[in-house]
Amino acid sequence: MHVWRATFLWLSFASLLLFGSTSTVGPARNMRLKPCPSSPNCVSSEADESDKEHYVAPLTYTGMTTVQVVKQLRDVVGKMSRSKLVEEKDLELHYTFTTLVFRFVDDVDLVVVPDDAPSESTVDAKAIDARANAPTTSGTVQVRSASRVGYSDLGTNRRRVEDIRKRWNEATRATHASKM
Repeated sequence: MHVWRATFLWLSFASLLLFGSTSTVGPARNMRLKPCPSSPNCVSSEADESDKEHYVAPLTYTGMTTVQVVKQLRDVVGKMSRSKLVEEKDLELHYTFTTLVFRFVDDVDLVVVPDDAPSESTVDAKAIDARANAPTTSGTVQVRSASRVGYSDLGTNRRRVEDIRKRWNEATRATHASKM
């Protein structure tokens, strides 16, 4: 009888997580992240700062070329548990993370935006190639983490972004220290 009760509770919990709309999936396009849905299972650095439920600060970098930033992002995020690089296009990276228990798939998008990037929403390949070999620069990495299914993620996406931020800061500190 105890097993049935535990099973019922787990299924009820899973139903609560799954109830609701699915988030938009797929990588960023043209240097912009997809907006978060209204559900609390998504965070983005491009959400309005007053939206405490969805907003997270972007990552920052200085003294690195965009090629170095993308490589470092690949190293940092690629070493995280259950992460998989699904698509890389210019300065945009799309990862998936699979949860351990229920095997849900979450999407993480990262977009490298140098401080000197053009303000238009479309960036052509020539501009990206020119910037890749430019001298060291500074800028931000816009980040979005979203669950594909369910309504609430119980803070998983926010914790994931903060884990990426912690690892990113440690890696960039180590990179700068090795240059000295």
